[in-house]
Amino acid sequence: MRIAFLIEWNAYTSSGVLTKVEAQVREWCVQGHEARVFVVTPRIDGAMAIDLAISTPIFFPFPFRRRQFFNKVFATQTVSRHLRQFGPDVIYYRHSMWYPGQVGNLRHVAPYIVELNSLSSEEFRMRSRLAGAFNAITEPWLLDNAAGFVAVSGEIAQHYTRAGKPVTVVANGFPVTSCEPRPPTHNERPQLLFVGTPGQSWHGLDKITRLAAQLPDCDFHVAGPEASEIPGINGLPNIQAYGYLQRVQLVDLYQRMDIGIGTLALHRKQMEEASPLKVREYVAHGLPVIAGYYDSDLSGSDFFLNIGNTEHNVLEQKDSIRDFIERWRGRTIDHAEVLARVDTAAKETKRLAFMLAVINRHEQNCQFENSVTKHDGY
Repeated sequence: MRIAFLIEWNAYTSSGVLTKVEAQVREWCVQGHEARVFVVTPRIDGAMAIDLAISTPIFFPFPFRRRQFFNKVFATQTVSRHLRQFGPDVIYYRHSMWYPGQVGNLRHVAPYIVELNSLSSEEFRMRSRLAGAFNAITEPWLLDNAAGFVAVSGEIAQHYTRAGKPVTVVANGFPVTSCEPRPPTHNERPQLLFVGTPGQSWHGLDKITRLAAQLPDCDFHVAGPEASEIPGINGLPNIQAYGYLQRVQLVDLYQRMDIGIGTLALHRKQMEEASPLKVREYVAHGLPVIAGYYDSDLSGSDFFLNIGNTEHNVLEQKDSIRDFIERWRGRTIDHAEVLARVDTAAKETKRLAFMLAVINRHEQNCQFENSVTKHDGY
């Protein structure tokens, strides 16, 4: 297959999403397919975009700051030209809010599959009432024209089955073989790490400070948000905020940590199940995880503690959290089990098989429609 992966993202900042995308597409190429990432992105002068060996940045033509919607609209012709020049058999599109020209760019070039990473109705609603209402009205235009969906959890897949399209579940993965798990630590005090994004309340950033206040004998490290973006951090000497870190800095931090902390407030998005990228990165580097949701791959493993998906989980499960920390501090987790549960290779084999089935189904439908048209004399 010739596969175009289309994503609207900042191509100049390392992130879990871009790491995932690059790993996926490289694996598609390893398995014998021709694939390329098309990243619709703002242009940042003097900055280096992601690896161009398998990626093509498509720049916004106008610098509308904080107006990404309009940037996408004005970039549609450029996006269409790049896709047509590549000539894909299928387009793999990471779900984004609808905008004029989006669906035409996709369905007029090739059948497209939408990757579903969240319950979009809840996520856009949390941004604003206007975003939620706009998405509710326009999302069907994107979904109705799609050839199929890949959901990162069974819960999300179930939500979208009403669209009547082929759906498969492939939880988020990580290229486990690309990194070495950190050796056992020898910290005097347990060291816990949370990697998150400011402005996403379901990450549960406010719960980190609650936990730090309950466990004064542990040190907490927060990567992503600045100290000013962390509610309740003032007066807590055992919590340190780093702000945004480059990947090499983050990997260095992993080497010194005992425990990773995952999403703690998924209930705020009305969801129960997830497969966060940051958690896969934790376990790939040897960190056991504390989180508050059902993980599509990791639930049931002894190195993943689910403290429950409730508003007061960190308070209610304080003793379980402390026991987990004491049990795992100074230890690393089973790398072979991590490989079996979250590595990219097996997940991409399943995704590729689904893409091929969708292409075949699309071609059969086209042949049927053509035969009916000829029979009716049109």
